Amino acid sequence: MCVGAGVIAIVSMIGVMRRNRASRYYECPECGYDMRKTPDRCPECGWRRQARSRPGKVDVNRLLATAPTDIIAVRTPELSEQRIVIYQTDHHVDAEALREHLIARGIACEMAGLQSTHLTGAIVRSQVYYELTVWSGDLETAKALVEMATCS
Repeated sequence: MCVGAGVIAIVSMIGVMRRNRASRYYECPECGYDMRKTPDRCPECGWRRQARSRPGKVDVNRLLATAPTDIIAVRTPELSEQRIVIYQTDHHVDAEALREHLIARGIACEMAGLQSTHLTGAIVRSQVYYELTVWSGDLETAKALVEMATCS
């Protein structure tokens, strides 16, 4: 009797933990709003999730060849600007090298380590990936630099 109650408690606790872990993926990173109904866009603050694609690998030689000799001061964003994801990768070193290159060129860039969680039946699979974000005023310049620095 006691063993049966313990098993039921453990099974229900595992279910709650699995649901909680899976729902974190659907929280808006800007405001925390529950985005399960609209996973690509937050209806509360307007934040958009970029589709994860396989990015090109960062070519460190290209970064070194085009690195500025003097560091350029980072531009102060306007109040109306938003942060936009410009690059996602599973490789921390690539994201960090690209972030440093963008900052050296005067583009404010932030890197965030995120965890993507997927349910496959009863199995929760997690994968860490990294996102680089820039202010919308720097978007075109940042995209050109990312394209130049990555191998297609």
